[in-house]
This record gives sequence, structure tokens and C-alpha cells, in this order.
Amino acid sequence: MPAEPVTTCDMNTNSVVQRLPNA
Repeated sequence: MPAEPVTTCDMNTNSVVQRLPNA
């Protein structure tokens, strides 16, 4: 898994958010 945060689309807020790989 990448050590850097990945950008994912949050369907709840309809915006792009950063999530930690281990989250």
C-alpha cells in the first residue's frame, strides 16, 4: 500500500477528499 494519502471521491459531500491508506 502507498504511504502517501490517496484522493478519493466522497459520495456524501460530493467532493474530493484525502484518505489515509490504513483508514
